Amino acid sequence: MLCHSIMESVADGIMAVDVHRNITAFNPAAEGITGIPRDKATGRKCFDVLRADACEDRCPVLE
Repeated sequence: MLCHSIMESVADGIMAVDVHRNITAFNPAAEGITGIPRDKATGRKCFDVLRADACEDRCPVLE
């Protein structure tokens, strides 16, 4: 519960992904940064939400 409370209240965007790069958690700050509501981000591939250049060359999440 403490971890959940911290994730919900921290000012930094936090996203958690599983081994298949599906988003499993997305905090309110991440919603603000991306403009994507949590319910629309959760379950999607992280590279579909972030659209980072690094995703094309090598995945920073899997390193």
